[in-house]
Amino acid sequence: MPANGGLINNSKPAISVEYADEGIGVSTADSKLYVDEQDVTASAQITSNKTTYAPADPLADGAHKIKLTVMDKAGNASTIQRSFTTRTQPPQDKTAADYLESRIISLTSGRLCITMHVSSRGGAVR
Repeated sequence: MPANGGLINNSKPAISVEYADEGIGVSTADSKLYVDEQDVTASAQITSNKTTYAPADPLADGAHKIKLTVMDKAGNASTIQRSFTTRTQPPQDKTAADYLESRIISLTSGRLCITMHVSSRGGAVR
């Protein structure tokens, strides 16, 4: 599954969630997967310990939400929700340097520091 709150450049991300039920087992027929509040359960592969899904059509650039509800055979439900953003096209209103600068700021806020250099031979970077 894309990382919660992550930014990916793939419009057809592989969505995969693993889980375990230590009781009487998962009811695969009663478990549900939603992408952007649309039920995609019929297109997902749901087993007793894993759900996988690949969108048939590309997801639009922007924010997306995934919600998985796993039901056990006793009728108990567990739900997990995640969000991510797809960006397959460069921003239209910014230069490449502006875009990279905003990425560097977000990446240096944690423990990892990434430095990027952009150069253009003989012209402006756009």
